[in-house]
Amino acid sequence: MQRPAVEQQMTLIQRNDSEGAVTTAIGYAGSALFAIGVAVPLFELAIVSVTLFEYSRNRAFIALLLAFGSAALVASKRATGLWLLGIASITLVCETLLGVRAYLTEYRAYASRPMNIPAAQDIGKVVAEMAHISWGLPIMLVGAILITLCAGLTSRRSN
Repeated sequence: MQRPAVEQQMTLIQRNDSEGAVTTAIGYAGSALFAIGVAVPLFELAIVSVTLFEYSRNRAFIALLLAFGSAALVASKRATGLWLLGIASITLVCETLLGVRAYLTEYRAYASRPMNIPAAQDIGKVVAEMAHISWGLPIMLVGAILITLCAGLTSRRSN
């Protein structure tokens, strides 16, 4: 009976990770990417880039707590805490994505509203088309996935 490819790769990582160095590196990389994702542009409106700090200071603070907390748990090799912080990180990214999408939808509707001046309406449509999600959320998502992967590898190794 053949094992799925993902399980074979996990077994290969475990075999090469007798000291836990690869798992620790994955955990630290995930924590670092999650923290970096807070400071890079989350979305762009015409000529302005908006970071998570500018979008929501509370979410940015929570994200930094999750990043530094996960780094501390990677150092202490506590799989249960990593699972909780990994899932919380993924949840925060998804919830932020939904909020940003709603904000951009409202922004596009406002920028492309009918105006009395035809030239202003054309400019509004162009500005509305330029609003898009930037690369902050994908970086945070990759970091959250790596934190969760580290939790899985840590818990498999301890069993």
